[in-house]
Amino acid sequence: MEKKVRRLKNTIAENNVLAYNRLMIIANYAPTKEETSKEAVTLLFDQMLNAKRMEADAEVKWKEQRASAMDAEWKFHHTMLACKAYVVSQFGPDSNEVESLGLKKKSEYKKPKRKGQQPPDKTA
Repeated sequence: MEKKVRRLKNTIAENNVLAYNRLMIIANYAPTKEETSKEAVTLLFDQMLNAKRMEADAEVKWKEQRASAMDAEWKFHHTMLACKAYVVSQFGPDSNEVESLGLKKKSEYKKPKRKGQQPPDKTA
């Protein structure tokens, strides 16, 4: 028996469902093992369908929770950007308060340097 660490391929699962439906049509099916009887197979089929329904419901709930968490993260992010802007406007762009929020002080940026044009050759 194979390890059950991965999902079955969709084609295999679909073929199993087709085989199950065709098995239910066979009138004289009488296996010697109880676990392969129509009743046992039907019970397992119903359990599989129920588990798939529960998985789909859980996935929908997970996606809703994920969207809610993402929305909350973005709201918090935009609020923090506004807070940083208020700190800069209240205390100035070169204050220690600005630096405490993880922003650079204005004086920490390098001064822009002119791109010097080379003087034309006077020898020509």
